[in-house]
Amino acid sequence: MKKFFITFWQTHIHRIWDKVFDKDCVWCVEADNYGEAREKIFNIFWSEFCFIYDKMSQEDLDKFYYRWIIDLS
Repeated sequence: MKKFFITFWQTHIHRIWDKVFDKDCVWCVEADNYGEAREKIFNIFWSEFCFIYDKMSQEDLDKFYYRWIIDLS
């Protein structure tokens, strides 16, 4: 399984259980390939996300996503 990192647009705010997903965080999903990752993302966030990355550096997390990676589990 490979990790994929999902970002959100400025206006996308999702509340799932007690967690908030927005422009200040990244969601990580594990999948065998990009297509499977995209399907998992659409099942949860529909089309309200920004980009899917196959890697995300700690530097990018620190610079752009101050809430870092949020997990649904």
